[in-house]
Amino acid sequence: MTTTTTIVTQGDRTARRSTRRVEPIYYLFLLPSLILFTLAITVPAIIGIFFSFTDSIGIGDWSFNGVTNYVAAFSDPAILQSYLFTFGFSLATVIVVNVIAFLLAVGLTSRIRFKAGLRTIFVIPMVISGIIIAYVFLNAYDIIVGLTNGGPGTATRSVAMTIIAGFNGGDYAYQMANATIFFVVAILISLLQLSLTRGRNAL
Repeated sequence: MTTTTTIVTQGDRTARRSTRRVEPIYYLFLLPSLILFTLAITVPAIIGIFFSFTDSIGIGDWSFNGVTNYVAAFSDPAILQSYLFTFGFSLATVIVVNVIAFLLAVGLTSRIRFKAGLRTIFVIPMVISGIIIAYVFLNAYDIIVGLTNGGPGTATRSVAMTIIAGFNGGDYAYQMANATIFFVVAILISLLQLSLTRGRNAL
């Protein structure tokens, strides 16, 4: 990547403006990742959205049924409950994590007796292999799912669990519509977050 500096004179002020020209080799390095992302993420997502407008069960014959799956999803109590649980769990998690992070930050910078112990706890995840951490959390997740199985009923079943359960039950197109709705909701939340934090990042 090469940088070109241009001096711009406006009245009594002289400003120095830098323009960067991207070398073609960078695009060459980017191409394999872009191809893999397209084949593994983008193409399956487009195919899934396409089949959400059908009555497909994942295999065999299928036919278009318009927005029937979407209308049914918005009136399905189990799906509505899964969204309610997911949003509630996410909100509670964000609040708890931020409160713990704030208390930990205060503890690390305060003159308290257990400051050294707090620093040790804070550094441990940085020195433990990420694979070990992922393994521990994966088993913890399996235990939670094994204990609750989304129950009682579907009270603790998240959107992702609802989609996977639907796939296993043959509701491929129906749950693809659910997944598409969830994707749109996630995009809208992300855009809302960006709009709310844009002014703060500029300060």
